[in-house]
Amino acid sequence: QTGDRRLVLAGYLTRDDIWDEFRAAWAHELSSPPALDSLHMVEAANFRGPLKHWSEAQRDAKVAALARLVSAYQLFSFECTVSVSIHREMFGDDLPHGFAKPYNACAQGAVITLARYVYELGGREPIQFVFDTQQGAAEDIIALWTWMKQAGREPWRKLLGPLPRFADDQDEAPLQAADMLAWHRRRAIESAEAIEARPIMAQLLSSPHLM
Repeated sequence: QTGDRRLVLAGYLTRDDIWDEFRAAWAHELSSPPALDSLHMVEAANFRGPLKHWSEAQRDAKVAALARLVSAYQLFSFECTVSVSIHREMFGDDLPHGFAKPYNACAQGAVITLARYVYELGGREPIQFVFDTQQGAAEDIIALWTWMKQAGREPWRKLLGPLPRFADDQDEAPLQAADMLAWHRRRAIESAEAIEARPIMAQLLSSPHLM
């Protein structure tokens, strides 16, 4: 619904060797004038932090260049979204396994759906999931991980692999790309835009895009 406040957890999936190439390309683009150490969409959108004195044209050009990298490396995009207000109205603070927090519910939804999808496509290699430490959800997600792997015998659970890794998006290009995707998707959803309404979305979304 229009104006609904949403939480969007989004990310990308690809092979390890492609991630290595992508990280190098992302760092090269960040270092191109005007240079940045990392990109965070909240700062970019509001001209805060290192973008405080940037022009709108400079900001838009940098974001567009980074988004083109996502498209060039054909990263597979996925997302899970939940209405924060409806989640709290329905469940309050009484859910087990950390589900009372909308972020944890999104993490569980994204992980399970992606693992099932990849398995159905024939994937058998475990997926190394990486979450942003700044969300402060490491303890909850580790508890959820154990529960998700033990909750049933579905073969796709083997793709959950080891415990997820937690990293600071300041240091991880894939997390910065995921932040860019989540930022654009949340604003599109909250304003009830069609998925193609924002020009940059064509660069950020794979085809198909898993929702």
